[in-house]
Amino acid sequence: MAPTRLNLQRLPAEIVELICEHLEDHDLISIRTVCTALYYHSVKTCGYRLFSAIGTNLSRKSLEAIREQFSNSRFSPCVHHLKIQSSWLERANDLGRGFTWKRTICGRLEYDNEGIKALEQILFNIFPNCRSFSFAPNLDDRERIPTDVKDVIMTMDCVSIIFLIGTETGMPIHGFHMIRSRFTYLDDLQEYAPGFLVDTWYRCPLRLLATKPFKESWSHLTDLSLAFELSSTSSYRAPDWVKALLSGTPSLTSLDLTLHRIGIMMPQDFLDVLCSPRRKYNLRTLALSSVGMPWEDLLRLLDAHRNSLTSLQLHHSSFPYRRGHVTLLNELASMLPHLDFMSFGWLFPTLDNDEQISSEDRQGVTIWSGMRNSERQVFRTSYSGSEIVRACGIMLKALEE
Repeated sequence: MAPTRLNLQRLPAEIVELICEHLEDHDLISIRTVCTALYYHSVKTCGYRLFSAIGTNLSRKSLEAIREQFSNSRFSPCVHHLKIQSSWLERANDLGRGFTWKRTICGRLEYDNEGIKALEQILFNIFPNCRSFSFAPNLDDRERIPTDVKDVIMTMDCVSIIFLIGTETGMPIHGFHMIRSRFTYLDDLQEYAPGFLVDTWYRCPLRLLATKPFKESWSHLTDLSLAFELSSTSSYRAPDWVKALLSGTPSLTSLDLTLHRIGIMMPQDFLDVLCSPRRKYNLRTLALSSVGMPWEDLLRLLDAHRNSLTSLQLHHSSFPYRRGHVTLLNELASMLPHLDFMSFGWLFPTLDNDEQISSEDRQGVTIWSGMRNSERQVFRTSYSGSEIVRACGIMLKALEE
């Protein structure tokens, strides 16, 4: 008897979507060409899988391509995240190329710019659900551009554009991610020759920070990632606009902070904002990379969010600690009652071979640990807290030897 052929066209749309959710990307694309019914029933899954995040360098050519490629209204609502970065194919800065950018006397972008209006139109008319943004320049942030060049912009100009659009239109911002950015302060500008633009944080329109429209726009922020390098030992302080974001984000639940020098101390004013009793948010996810701080400050930070924190990630970070890794992990796990995930790699406290394991067990904590050759060891939730901590301690001692 010949096997019965499955007539996919007769399956309910919900079943088709469920099947598509379990397919790899290339299989999903292939199955959509089988028949018209499958094509239309898998639009939602395909859209969210393949088009949830797109990139642009804010050039005229790039924005025109977006308008053309996403003229299909079935896919455009699936875009939730916009990545703003220079093209990897270009060896020079191509951000905003093709537009003429007008600036104030201080060098900041004006809202009345054709490029800003073009992006604003896309966000409201084509990508109505795109309210998360990331900035990831692949160029040296210290690149000098003559001030008479009007057809390109810099990374902090891109940040300013989102600030301006959010403030002027009331567009809610849900996600904000800065990847590998350098904050140059006014007292560091002497190393640059006059007559050049410098990609500095003060190019942001700081006057907007205290305005009600700005605060309303950013009050929806839930996910914040900052990866930056502070430019001199005398300037280890958080930029004002970063502190303003943290001070006015009652919905913030996730913070990812990376400093591009291993062990660099977290700016004290930045820590004060995170721990302030007047803050309106409670973090559920906290990730620190290449960050250093006194052990007491780390405990202060965790204690401020102990009733909400469920995920803690510490990588390439330094916390002066007189006892060892096992005690460190045990103390962190015991002070965070809702913690269910901890990830760490290459922490730098001292190690005491004679330390004792706490007798208290905690169920349901998953720990990832840094291993040699970039391997990772995962401890599943079937282990008790002490068993996890003991295994991590044994492994870390082996790494020290």
